[in-house]
Amino acid sequence: MPYIDKDESGKITAIYGSQQKDGQEYIQDDDPLLIAHYIDLQRIVEAESIKAKLVGIDIQSIRSIREFIISKYPDAPDYLKEHENAAAIEREKLK
Repeated sequence: MPYIDKDESGKITAIYGSQQKDGQEYIQDDDPLLIAHYIDLQRIVEAESIKAKLVGIDIQSIRSIREFIISKYPDAPDYLKEHENAAAIEREKLK
């Protein structure tokens, strides 16, 4: 049975398995407030997972665009070529 801390609006801010200090509220495992809190946490975890996947896609896109530009345009800016060379060296270290 958990003990909780709440903010001024009544939202749960911390959950403990045992009382940590005087004044903490004790609630049942099936309390609707606790269930709502767990649902909110799950939504946050899912959103962060999606954001992480999007970052990965963006990084892959940047690499693809850089490689495309360098392969199609021999006069591509030197900084792009330098970035590609540095990336190739780092990728080799992973092998």
